[in-house]
Amino acid sequence: MVEPDPSEMLERLLFDRHSCRGFLDTPVPRSVIDRLLTMTQQSPSWCNTQPWELIITEGAGTDRLRQALLADPSHPTSPDIAFPESYQGAYGERRRMCARQLYASVGIEIGDRAASFRQTMRNFEFFGAPNVIILTTTASLGSYGLLDLM
Repeated sequence: MVEPDPSEMLERLLFDRHSCRGFLDTPVPRSVIDRLLTMTQQSPSWCNTQPWELIITEGAGTDRLRQALLADPSHPTSPDIAFPESYQGAYGERRRMCARQLYASVGIEIGDRAASFRQTMRNFEFFGAPNVIILTTTASLGSYGLLDLM
């Protein structure tokens, strides 16, 4: 058997990657989740601290989390890390282009704030995903803890 070329494998993974805005309601089997977690244990971490904790939801747990996040959609989200003050130059244009493509793909007119709000709230519904994995780290590790989650 011929060994696959690692650079070709990486290229295929990168080019096959995509963002998903809708999931099947079929739960991911626990054996698949466990296998993915075993693979991720090979990830490097700063000073080998491995400063992460995982919260894995499935079934009723995912539903409860979704309901809790959607309980009061009138309040603005408050991120753990402040949003950038602005995206300037090429960064701003790329961001606008991405937004235009996303909204066009789900039939939202640019400037339709009500529809864009509804689309934003889909994030808190996990786009219908039946399982959620949340990675956390302790705030005391600051940037290093966050970088280890990437």
